[in-house]
Amino acid sequence: MLREGVLKELCKEHNTTLYCLSKETGISKSYIYNLANGKMLNPSKIYMGQIARFFGVHERELRDWRRNK
Repeated sequence: MLREGVLKELCKEHNTTLYCLSKETGISKSYIYNLANGKMLNPSKIYMGQIARFFGVHERELRDWRRNK
């Protein structure tokens, strides 16, 4: 399960966009945008792995990720 807003925060931290995340992972834009906007919070294991690899983190880190302030 992903915390709402985590993809937007990670994109900002990595200076990238949701569109780029979609393009690089092969996950549809609508799926990525639904995850990013909290309409879906539980991506499939395959998609979770693709997103984690894109950001260079372990899936567990992605689930638990919190912005360092």
